[in-house]
Amino acid sequence: MILPEHVLRCVAPEDRAKLGKAGLTAAEAADKCAARAERNLQSEMVQYLNYQGIAVLWHRTDKKSHATVGWPDLTFCKDGVPWGIEVKTDAGRVRPEQHECMRQMAMNGWQVAVVRSFQEFHKLVFQGYE
Repeated sequence: MILPEHVLRCVAPEDRAKLGKAGLTAAEAADKCAARAERNLQSEMVQYLNYQGIAVLWHRTDKKSHATVGWPDLTFCKDGVPWGIEVKTDAGRVRPEQHECMRQMAMNGWQVAVVRSFQEFHKLVFQGYE
């Protein structure tokens, strides 16, 4: 049975969790879908970096991380240049703590960027940076 959106919003989140996918509001379902898309994009980039022989640090995205708050999704070094890449989908926004962390990294010589597609990532990292 699927409950209408206005009813789901009135039910406590812990009670809705018992319903599985049917207990998600439209906004929660959209957030979950966006997180999955972001995780898949990150995975694609990590696989490519590994294929290129580049070691990459990538924290789990399915659980709360113990990494420094705001730390970029992917960190690696290519040709002696340290990189911090924050991966976002088109709808994703950089949180203030992420922006601050990337600002500090840039001040210390890191190349940092927010990328929204594999093509953008590849062009930036493998075809030069500005």
